[in-house]
Amino acid sequence: MRYKTIKKIAALLFMVIFITTSIGCSNKTKDKKEKGKLSIYTNLKDKHSLDLLKFATESYKQDKGDIDFDIKNALYKEDMKDTMLKDKGADILFADRSSIIELNRFGLLSDLSSFYDKNNINEKYYSILSDYGMIGDKYYGIGIMPYTLEIIYNKELMKSIGAENISNVKDIQPILKTITDRGYKIPFLVTEDLEYYTVFAGMIGCNLINTIELEKVFDSGINKYMDIKSMQRTFDFINELNKSKIINSETFEKGNGSTIKKVSSGQYPLAVVISYYSKDILDEKVNILSDYTVSGLKLNNLLIVNGLLSIPSNSKNQENAQKFMAYIFSDDFQKKLAEKGFVTGNKKINSTIDNNLKIVDDHMTTANLNSILFIYNLPDKMHENVDMEVEKVLKGKYDGKEWERILDNTYK
Repeated sequence: MRYKTIKKIAALLFMVIFITTSIGCSNKTKDKKEKGKLSIYTNLKDKHSLDLLKFATESYKQDKGDIDFDIKNALYKEDMKDTMLKDKGADILFADRSSIIELNRFGLLSDLSSFYDKNNINEKYYSILSDYGMIGDKYYGIGIMPYTLEIIYNKELMKSIGAENISNVKDIQPILKTITDRGYKIPFLVTEDLEYYTVFAGMIGCNLINTIELEKVFDSGINKYMDIKSMQRTFDFINELNKSKIINSETFEKGNGSTIKKVSSGQYPLAVVISYYSKDILDEKVNILSDYTVSGLKLNNLLIVNGLLSIPSNSKNQENAQKFMAYIFSDDFQKKLAEKGFVTGNKKINSTIDNNLKIVDDHMTTANLNSILFIYNLPDKMHENVDMEVEKVLKGKYDGKEWERILDNTYK
């Protein structure tokens, strides 16, 4: 009898353990199924911005852990519009402004104006981030971080070649000819999606070209584009510098990760670098040109935002997409970026910085719509033709028909 009782108790215990374990496994399975997923499509080739995106997703997983990410990063090999029309799997896009404008023309993007309002983007961030994401009077994208374009120089080396005091952008032009004559190069350390000489053209163009005018005629054909006279004036200005022997095709070169160190060591007198490398600019032998005022007129600084986050209009996970984007533009994540040495677009986070980084922050503060690199207001199919014509002018092959030829080669 006693044996039978023990046997019944053992059977009962076994059943309790089995049921408890089953419920536990069931809950674990349920929790796993409830974890969200986001597919991020990008056509960017630039390592700087792709590394920022990777850092953002890894940081989110560490802090929140409720979303898994699938990043498809080979879309530069195909047309993004065609991909979006046939593939409805994207929850977030990470693309440049040219792509965003193109996709919006086909109704493929969601209006992010309510996201901007809900997260106080225009109050918390410098206007250049929203400028890059604005098309017409609505917002369709927002960049993770803006990159200012900074002219850095070695003060001692500049003194040795005749530039005793450099405090203003107007002090640079006279010394350019000396730099060219002495065989020095001026490296451009910029994002990998851009040709360095086209960025130089952009530094000129942001003071000649009206961003809104160029955006309004996006991919509209030859006739409307020919009315944008400021495009040819940009080539004219580069030619004047070339004719005056201030610059030529040998003046500039592509920079790399050692560029700032070479300025510090005196191998280069000056360089043009994006603020992605802001922590390296803290080198005490490196100075940053701060004043862009000429004859009382403040020139526009060029800023690059080549990675914009957007949400497709057919995204099936809009709630999680906005949750992830809200995390990126929280003060907590922006603080993480600052701790890595970046100058962010967040006003509050930047309020404590000083030294050379304060100059970078000042350039973000004063940026405006015309600080957008002009090539991002042109369709992708035009970019290579623009690059080609800028390079030809620097080589002395100018005829005053550069803009006309770009349009002919694009549309005929």
